[in-house]
Amino acid sequence: MHKYYNAELGDLKQYANHNDFTFFDFQLVCEDWSKHIFERPLEDFRLSTNFEVGINIELAQYKPFDVLAHYMSYVTTSTNEFYTSPPPNLKGKPIQRMCYLSDYKIKGYDKSKQSKIALKEDLLRYEIVYTELRKIRNALELPKASNISLLTLNNKHTWDMLFSDILKMYDAIKKIPMISDGYPSVDINKVHSYCNKIKAADIKRNMNINTYNKLRASFKKVYNHYDQLPTNYHMVVRQKLVDKYNELILN
Repeated sequence: MHKYYNAELGDLKQYANHNDFTFFDFQLVCEDWSKHIFERPLEDFRLSTNFEVGINIELAQYKPFDVLAHYMSYVTTSTNEFYTSPPPNLKGKPIQRMCYLSDYKIKGYDKSKQSKIALKEDLLRYEIVYTELRKIRNALELPKASNISLLTLNNKHTWDMLFSDILKMYDAIKKIPMISDGYPSVDINKVHSYCNKIKAADIKRNMNINTYNKLRASFKKVYNHYDQLPTNYHMVVRQKLVDKYNELILN
């Protein structure tokens, strides 16, 4: 829909999606498809699977992959690792940092490289790929087996719910803090030991469970301290996500 808007309704006049796609732009596509192109009501356009939602944000202090490389794991009822993944069968496209789950994927990449555009700022793409309808229904708090259509999506409340899901997932990522003026190496080791699943398992293997639990609690305390600092660049990225969403929904 984004590419269609740029090529047919927007000023860009090419099939591309590197720029912003606002709620107003989305509404224009819905109206055009329903009234002019397909001549069918919006509820006839139903989602199946592989529904992507994401936000592009400009970075000033770091390169996109420098930020993404600090994403270690994503914690739900279990700990799920992030992996560096080359894009399949897409020569020349940027590598991605991804976390795979049964119903969805979390991924990030350098959008400016992906789009082959020159920008003053580096563009980071943060994206959720829903691969099962049940996960989308869960995010939108819809009943089981309910249909999700363009009519569902053409609603500000739906966009708010999806962004809330994006932000909730972002907050659940264990990210190695990025403090511009640095922090002590002893604390860096504790942070890595808390965030890195393999390193944590290696430490656990060499001590009894009670000792390990106390040690891990001390690691978590150090991690939480740096994770919540305003000078942690991940907090800056979080605010950029919020600010960009507010732009997209209002413009």
